[in-house]
Amino acid sequence: MADVDLEELPPEEGQNRAFLLGVLVLGGLFVALLFAIGLYLALSGPARGRPAAPAGAPTRTPVPSPSPLPPTYTP
Repeated sequence: MADVDLEELPPEEGQNRAFLLGVLVLGGLFVALLFAIGLYLALSGPARGRPAAPAGAPTRTPVPSPSPLPPTYTP
């Protein structure tokens, strides 16, 4: 093996610090997003379980509109 003189290595430029700061910021945003989604689901859970119309309300049956073209059949 060749002798390696550690004193000749260039000093670190501080990019490690910027990378770690970026990772921490993105990680914090991800955790905040997960917390916000959980809070939304927890608070809107009871509202999403209710039916849109009362139970005794009459419902309309959809009627298809007539087409201006005759039906085509493919064998």
